[in-house]
Amino acid sequence: MSEQAAKNLLIGIAEGERDLEGARAALCRCYNFVPADAFSRLNRDQSHGIDIIEVLNFLKDNNVTDIDEAEVAHLVNYYDTLEKDRNQILTIDEWNSIVLLCEDNTLREQVLARPAAEWKDIGRLPSDIEA
Repeated sequence: MSEQAAKNLLIGIAEGERDLEGARAALCRCYNFVPADAFSRLNRDQSHGIDIIEVLNFLKDNNVTDIDEAEVAHLVNYYDTLEKDRNQILTIDEWNSIVLLCEDNTLREQVLARPAAEWKDIGRLPSDIEA
């Protein structure tokens, strides 16, 4: 790899991380966003985690149809890091590593302190979060 190619790669990674952190910040600034509620919304069978099919069903519920199972599996496998053996299921901690800020610990802690609803049938999240 040439020096210029390496430089371009690093710039691309930095820009992608910046954009992702910006999206996380926007989500976390929505007062209605409670990570545990979102986790429960996806985790329809109320098991210990979110599997690939539950993510696909959530996307389908929100009319996102241009992402296939392989792409979702890649995302789940990437964040499925807390288990000794990857099981293709996201725990609440792994979920939080996807949706919560990495750089603003104050906002991260404020979001984690938001009270979660007690859901039996999750239904849908508030419209500013679900859509």
